[in-house]
Amino acid sequence: MTATHPPLRLPLILIGFMGAGKTVVGWHLARRLGLRFLDLDQEIERRAGCTVADIFRTAGEAHFRHLEATLLAEILRRPPAPLLLATGGGVVEDPANRALLAETGTVIFLDPPFKVLVGRIRLAGLARPLADGVEERVLRDRWRRRRPLYREVATLTVGGALPLESQVQRLAERLCPSA
Repeated sequence: MTATHPPLRLPLILIGFMGAGKTVVGWHLARRLGLRFLDLDQEIERRAGCTVADIFRTAGEAHFRHLEATLLAEILRRPPAPLLLATGGGVVEDPANRALLAETGTVIFLDPPFKVLVGRIRLAGLARPLADGVEERVLRDRWRRRRPLYREVATLTVGGALPLESQVQRLAERLCPSA
């Protein structure tokens, strides 16, 4: 955790590389803090009627990024709400998304070590269009490219190799000491 205590602004927004735990941490943290939880990728899937992997396969990454940016703007341009939003790992690659994230809510960067991320990605067995069948060095390059972008917009950063449950506990204490 960072040493400073930023003011809490809603919505809470989780960012980080694939495998960082945004969905799991987000769901548990939202429950603990009494916030509504929304996963950006899951909402895109619900609206599109197919999986993110299907969107990548049939329409391409550029189309997915358009859907992602449109939905992110729709959600974050609403009046502040008791919401915790988990974003996709690539949301920060779009400068307009970064600008929107930087001006909206409390942005929390989940930043476990790269080896932890790779372990989670490989163990999860989930369809991740930008990780499936990809060599570790390619993932590392993508992680290195995105990491400064996450830091650019983060209000606070949670690093280290903490188990996801411990991250939820520490974040809840940090964001809402009475939780």
